Amino acid sequence: MEKSEYEIQHFNFSVEQFSLERRHYLNKILSLTLQSMVNKLSMGNDDTAVFLLEQKEKVKSKMLSDMEQKLTAIEEMDLKNFSIPDYVLLATDYYLSKQYTEEDKMNADKELADMKQKFLENSVMIASLKIENEKYEETSIEMNNEEKLLVQIQTALQLMESQWEKVKHLAKETESLEQ
Repeated sequence: MEKSEYEIQHFNFSVEQFSLERRHYLNKILSLTLQSMVNKLSMGNDDTAVFLLEQKEKVKSKMLSDMEQKLTAIEEMDLKNFSIPDYVLLATDYYLSKQYTEEDKMNADKELADMKQKFLENSVMIASLKIENEKYEETSIEMNNEEKLLVQIQTALQLMESQWEKVKHLAKETESLEQ
């Protein structure tokens, strides 16, 4: 079945149909307009009417040939904007889109099994990373507490050292007074 027939049968339109209808209506409107002009210009004179009717077809064909390039451009736009893409299928024609072979099914099953395995491995990795992160946070808290304790010890040692220096100084003064 040709694509335009398929489109008309299942989607009730085709791009070619648009183009043909446009050309038909343009031809009809042009004929009616020229006929109306002939009737108005002849003013009941049969000789003038016959002459104008002979010229009407020449004028109409000339006008249509002058419009041909623009009509072709419009038809190309129609093809680009109104065509039904090949991937749009009716549900009954879905089997036409891709026929899967046994090898394709086996590859898909293998890929699915590989993905499941990777998922499990990644799940285990994420769980171990969570546990490691919890341990790191616990260790980080302990390290911060130890650093605070170390700062307190250093402050106490500095205080003791300054006290010791005072004691030494007092001891020297006492010794010098005893001599």
